[in-house]
Amino acid sequence: MRFEELRGHLNNLQLIGSGWRSYVYRSSLCGKDVAIKVAKEKGLEEAIRKEARILEKLKGIKNFPQIIVWGDDFLVYEFIDGIPFEKCNITPQQKVLILLKVLELAYLLDSMCISRDEFQRLDKNLLVDKDLEVYIIDFERGNISCKRKTNITQLMQLFVREGYMDLKKAIDLGRAYAKEPKKVVHELKNLLEKALRETS
Repeated sequence: MRFEELRGHLNNLQLIGSGWRSYVYRSSLCGKDVAIKVAKEKGLEEAIRKEARILEKLKGIKNFPQIIVWGDDFLVYEFIDGIPFEKCNITPQQKVLILLKVLELAYLLDSMCISRDEFQRLDKNLLVDKDLEVYIIDFERGNISCKRKTNITQLMQLFVREGYMDLKKAIDLGRAYAKEPKKVVHELKNLLEKALRETS
């Protein structure tokens, strides 16, 4: 099925976003509030299908888009009522709490052999709701592969940029991650918890 065929089943279709590869709409499908991602052109359709396959693996985990249906050039998931991380009006303490949750989710993805490939930048692809629950979206650049687990190492780049750790520490932990992932994640958690205490 293609998006044009799906349109007849949608109510109140509204364009809410546009990226390099896709348009994002909000609509109602069978009484459900949904988001629909549609490839901008034929050459970008495989990225949408790849994202759909990744989201199928993440079904039932609430911090990721819950896919409902997908086709040749689109995917539909339950609408997430959150705002992008970059637009959040939060305290330094709340920011650390959010990043602790992101750390947990990045490690979960690594353990599932899902590489998202954009954890060093969370500004637009991390949604936060009114209860500070987080949702990681946009897996168009992602891959399902156990060869290279990159989510945590990419996230460390963000931690360096935000001042939670220095570059040398990130390099050392990045090298250790392949052999001792649990130990590295535990150390990263300790770093963030220390920052949390300092902001309290």
